[in-house]
Amino acid sequence: RDTSLFNPYSWCSLLFIGNCRNAVDELSYIAGPTSMKLLSTMISLAFFVHVFACFFWRVKIDSNTDADLDSFLSSRSIELENKSEVYMLCYYFVFTVFSTVGFGDIYPVTFQERLLMVFMFVCGSVFFGYIMAQLNEILQSINKEEKEVSQFMESYIAFLRQCRAPPETERRILRWVRFYYSEEVSAKQKREILSDTKLPNEFRLALAQSLQDNLFQNVPFLV
Repeated sequence: RDTSLFNPYSWCSLLFIGNCRNAVDELSYIAGPTSMKLLSTMISLAFFVHVFACFFWRVKIDSNTDADLDSFLSSRSIELENKSEVYMLCYYFVFTVFSTVGFGDIYPVTFQERLLMVFMFVCGSVFFGYIMAQLNEILQSINKEEKEVSQFMESYIAFLRQCRAPPETERRILRWVRFYYSEEVSAKQKREILSDTKLPNEFRLALAQSLQDNLFQNVPFLV
């Protein structure tokens, strides 16, 4: 039987997806936690579905005869040698299970497959709840930031409308006000962190040095 979906390449892909997850964590320090949390959540979902797709195919191979396996694939116009289509079929099935859609075009037929489905139902319910909680947290964070920015810009908008400023001028001013607000918030956060007495001095000095280096790197003739 062909078990190449569980060859070392498959495990390397697991490590690759895991490294992508670590890379997202590193990028969050640059792009901000709110903007990167969504990408991190999606990568976690892809990784989780990938793992169970591999397990499903492993169980499918071990619990079915060669004839049953060929019938399962041929009924869906897929050849066993076409690894990409076999993988996408397994991935698609696991994703429908986790998302509670369940179209019914693929279903377990053996005891081992049913046992795996029960385990997948439990894990999928837990992970689906985690995904929903993460998305809700992201939306709440975005709404909170937008609300704070809108409150800060209300007086500017009212003044510009009262003065009947040209639309292009109004847009340019409001873009600058939004930029100014974000810079002020960032500067305030830096001051609060650097003045936090609970943070050890060595960490505060290292952070201050890093901020100073980044400042100089943004000035072309000082690089």
